Amino acid sequence: MTRVQPEVDSTRQMTRQMHGLGRGLMTVSRVEVIGPEMVRVALTGERAQSLPFPAWAAGDHVKFVVPNEAGELELPAPGEGAGPGPGGRPERGAAGGRPSLRDLIKGEVRDYTVRHVDREAGEVIVDGAVHEHGPVGRWFANARVGQRVGLMGPRGSKIFPSGYAHYVLVADETALPSMGRWLEQEGLSGRVTLISVSAATNPYPFPEPAGAEVEPHHLVLPLGAEVRGPALAEHLRVALSTSPTPDDVFVWAAGEANALRSVRALLKELDFPRHARHIEGYWREGVVAMDHHQQDPDD
Repeated sequence: MTRVQPEVDSTRQMTRQMHGLGRGLMTVSRVEVIGPEMVRVALTGERAQSLPFPAWAAGDHVKFVVPNEAGELELPAPGEGAGPGPGGRPERGAAGGRPSLRDLIKGEVRDYTVRHVDREAGEVIVDGAVHEHGPVGRWFANARVGQRVGLMGPRGSKIFPSGYAHYVLVADETALPSMGRWLEQEGLSGRVTLISVSAATNPYPFPEPAGAEVEPHHLVLPLGAEVRGPALAEHLRVALSTSPTPDDVFVWAAGEANALRSVRALLKELDFPRHARHIEGYWREGVVAMDHHQQDPDD
């Protein structure tokens, strides 16, 4: 039997904030290895002063553009390319129509979390997982001071609610920077349960929020939805069943889309309120440059 959902206060659900599609070329000013498979780069440039960085928008991402094999790196000028499509996404172009923004970019493009923006220092911080099966992952493995990259966006922000007593955050390697940004939100309090998974131990340096009780659970597992999905779902089930405030919990989960199906299935089984959860696939194993806006229908 499906329970009737009560009317939800606007402060208890996610809202959206749209931005103009800013863009700019940036220069790497610092490179730091922060984990076994994670590199942090600080980027300087004019965009650091205007890039949106609202509070409680831990999932914000930019189009991160690195030179292609030919060494080309070029962003479309403002006004070039097809406008926003459904849901605010860039159109991919159509026969006889304007080319899409993606078509006009010269370089390799992937979505990356905006980890931090320091207006005073004029820096944008982006953390990237190091791997050999993609051009941007390889770029992070070889990042050097002085290299140039392009940033586009964020086009919009998902503003997560700030008043819950218990947050349960679930992430794989690709979403650890978002999880780190969650922990730096001003006013974060109560209990925060972290459920993370990666192939390495101690994969990321998480900040320690002063006003919250953080309960970390890290799983060291190989890639594969058939292994990671059930493990993440079981840890989530325990976190929800043992919550001191079972009616005051917000769940956020991000990572590999197939593994997150187990998380979605659990929340559906529990009839967990839709306004109190956000599940987002950042990537899908075997798919190059997955459009993360195209989510599974259960979310």
